[in-house]
Order: sequence, then structure tokens, then C-alpha cells
Amino acid sequence: LTAMIVGVLGVMVVAGEYSSGLIRTTIAAVGDRLAVLRAKAVVVGTATATVMGVATVSALWLGQAVYTGDQATLALTDPDTLGVVVGTTAYVTGIALIGLALGAILRSTASAIGVLVGGVFIGPNLMRLLPDGFTDVVLRYLPSEAGSAMMSRVSDPDLLSTGAAYAVFAAWIFGLLGVAAMLLRSQDA
Repeated sequence: LTAMIVGVLGVMVVAGEYSSGLIRTTIAAVGDRLAVLRAKAVVVGTATATVMGVATVSALWLGQAVYTGDQATLALTDPDTLGVVVGTTAYVTGIALIGLALGAILRSTASAIGVLVGGVFIGPNLMRLLPDGFTDVVLRYLPSEAGSAMMSRVSDPDLLSTGAAYAVFAAWIFGLLGVAAMLLRSQDA
């Protein structure tokens, strides 16, 4: 749910300006269309990563306190714990950037939110209904499945390895941001 909310906020950072027409003012003030997209991506990425890092550590600490019934002792030096914190933070931050890219590509809040929710959160679950031969090849390369592998502490043969998951997820992010940059450069605001 957090990833979906943050993804929608990423969409609204760009698509909201298109719907109100303020994107023309922003581009005119900055003068460089790609600088606008880069700045938005940096702000959304930094803010999301900061908040998610704190939220993930807090959730782990509070979860330990509840389950142990005593003061929690969160050891961030434990590779599994650190992997969960980094994976969760990277996944939610990436979803925010994917939302931002979709907002810039589609220029419509409703369309971009629909594609984000349908493509990242609903589509993979519907794909599980298809024959296994197809889903084994395609499903693991979707952003949500790569995110599951990034956040997982246990090795799952149905998921990519952690390193491959980070690479696939980064390819989705940078690919969509690249398409957004090309469209922003070639189309009128």
C-alpha cells in the first residue's frame, strides 16, 4: 500500500502540472526541459528515500519490540536486516520514480495512476492465472517481482537473485525516465 501511495504521489508531481498548465511556466522559468525532469526526479527520489529509510528502520525496531515484549535491539550490521532496509527503501523510492516517469509520459493524472496501479500492482497478480511457461519467463522481470526479490531475506527459486533484481528494477526506472525525457524534449508542453 505504501508503494502505491508513493507511486501516485510521484505521478502527481508531474501530471498535476500538466493538467493545470503550470508545466509551461516551470519550463519557461528553468529554460531546460530535461533539467526540470532531473530536478523533479532528484527531489522525489531523495525525499522518498529519506522518509522510507527512517520508516523502515522504525518499523523493524517497533516490530522487534512488539514481538520480543522487551526493548528492541535492532542490529543494522546484520546483513539480512540491512538488506531488508535497503531493499524496501530502494523499492518504494523506485516506484515513486516510476510514477514520476509515467506522469511525464502520459501527462494525465488518471491515465498515469491507472497504468501504475494496473501495471505494477494488479497486472502481475493477474498474470499468475496464465500458463506457467509464460509467467515463468515474463513475471520475474516485472517491477513488483524484482521488488519482492530485493526485499526478501529468503532465497526463492521463483524470484531473481538480489543482484539481478536490483539490475532489472533499475532498468525499469531508467528506461521509463529515458522515455519521459525523450517525450519531454520532443513534444510541446
